[in-house]
Parts: sequence; C-alpha cells; structure tokens
Amino acid sequence: MKKVTPKLVREFICGRCEKGAGGLALPVETLSDEVETEHSRNATFITSILHAVKRELDEEQKTFSGLHRYITEFLKLKEDLSPWLQQKPSLTELQESKKNVRLLKSQLRHRLADLQDVEENEGYNEHHHELKTKLEEVRANLHKCMAEEDQHMQRIADLAERHFPELLLQNTDLGITSYLNYNGMVKAGREPDHYCLEKQIASGVYQTWFNSEEVLIQEHLISDNAPVSREEFLQNAKTYYGIQSPHLVPLQAVFFSK
Repeated sequence: MKKVTPKLVREFICGRCEKGAGGLALPVETLSDEVETEHSRNATFITSILHAVKRELDEEQKTFSGLHRYITEFLKLKEDLSPWLQQKPSLTELQESKKNVRLLKSQLRHRLADLQDVEENEGYNEHHHELKTKLEEVRANLHKCMAEEDQHMQRIADLAERHFPELLLQNTDLGITSYLNYNGMVKAGREPDHYCLEKQIASGVYQTWFNSEEVLIQEHLISDNAPVSREEFLQNAKTYYGIQSPHLVPLQAVFFSK
C-alpha cells in the first residue's frame, strides 16, 4: 500500500479533476494547502525540538568540561600537598641559627665594653688595636650567622605561607608574620652596634660592610611628632624595597635602634 503524501494527494485529486471533476477544483486546492500546512507545522515542531536538544547537549558539554578542569586542578593540588601531609617542616636549623646569633651578640657586647674601657683607661695603644681586631672578627661571624638565619627564615616563611599556616600561630616567637608582612625587609634584633660605623660620608649616612659586602647605612629619626608615622615609613620602604632598577641603590634591610 502506497503512503499518501501531500504530493501524491495533489496528483491524485488533480488527476480526477482533469477527467471531468471541474467543480472540485477549489476544494482540491484547499485540501492541498491544508496538507502542506500540517506538514510545515510538523517540521517546525521537530526543528524546535532539535534546537532544544542541541542546547541541552551544549550545556552538558560545558558541565563536563568544567568538571574535567576541576578534576585536573584537584589532582594537581593533591600532588602538591601529598609530600607535606606526611612531612612537617623542621625548625631546627632556624632555631640553631637564632641561638648562634644570640651568642655572638653577647660576645660583641662584651668586646665593645672591653674596647671602651681600654679607650678610656689606656688610650689607642697596641692592646686597643688587638681588641678592635677581635671585635671585627666577632662582627664578621655575627654577619655570617645573621645571613644564614635570614635564609632559614625565608624558607620557613615560604612554607608557612604556602603549606603550613599553623606555623604562624604555633611559633609566634620566630617572627614569621612580620617577615611575611614586610617581605623579609624588617630585620628584628639588629642594632647599629652590629656594624662598624666609623666612616661617615654624609649626615646620618655611613659606609660600612655586612657579610663581606660593602653597604650604606642611613639613619632616619621617627618620633611621635614626625610627619610620617613608623608604619607609613615601613610601607614606603617596602615599596622601594620591591623596585628592581640598576639606577637605584637596593634596599637590603630596615631595623630599629632601641
């Protein structure tokens, strides 16, 4: 049995009309239009369904792409965290460095006191020269230990910021928070006496050395009546500290005298 399509219906009825059914011309034409209209409605409906299905598939594809991205990120995070789940950072080296720095500071204070006594009682004699030589040896050792302490502090501060935030709460005496706040610029515990400030090249500016490297030390007086507060000074210094330029003298450290 042949399926009746709009085209076949049109041919069949029009064929009958050609054989003498002239009075049926208008009904035949109307019926043909109705069949075509129904076919058009079905096509539009199917097309709308296809578009809706495509939109749903596109949304599903976006969802799967997002899930794949999250899976990749979480796998990378797991890979990064896995070594630190079983291993805790060791603070031994940092604590040992701080201990050595304290001992050398104590030695330096005694050397300075001995040197002052000789200057007051004996003057600048051979004994004074020997004490001054020993004093500079202690300073050199102190600078070396301070540099090592700073390296260990940088490592621990980086671990605390990236993997072990609990270190900030459990070891407040180490000064990790301050180190992170000022990018390691502020050196707690340093004093002008830790440097040889005999060569003054300008008012409040001294040419000296630290850990076998020539440096300049510049004094700034910050009082309660100063136009710039201590925190504002530190923030300005921090901005300068972060600038890398061959035309500027690099800032290595900021410390406060007691």
